[in-house]
Amino acid sequence: MSKHYSEVISMNNEYRALVNTRLQGIGDTQEKWGKMQTDIAKSFGLSMIVNEKSILKNLAQAVQAGIANNVEQRAMLQTLSETIATTFEAFSDELTRFIRLQ
Repeated sequence: MSKHYSEVISMNNEYRALVNTRLQGIGDTQEKWGKMQTDIAKSFGLSMIVNEKSILKNLAQAVQAGIANNVEQRAMLQTLSETIATTFEAFSDELTRFIRLQ
């Protein structure tokens, strides 16, 4: 359990450092990171569809691309769109198979 917890803390610190470095000069970066984490936790919590690591990865990519406003919302939407595309792709394959069986 402690190994897993350490990995989560390490991942969180890695993304926090990356995001804070890019967002320096835009208000209090520690406060901004805390708000982002709170928004992500409130929106998805323990979702089985979307994991926090994917959102943090997309958050870091958005910040690296130079986006500074509504970053957490954009990262969440990007993560959802990736998940939805995969879901619909699987659904389309099932639907096509079902149509062939008819």
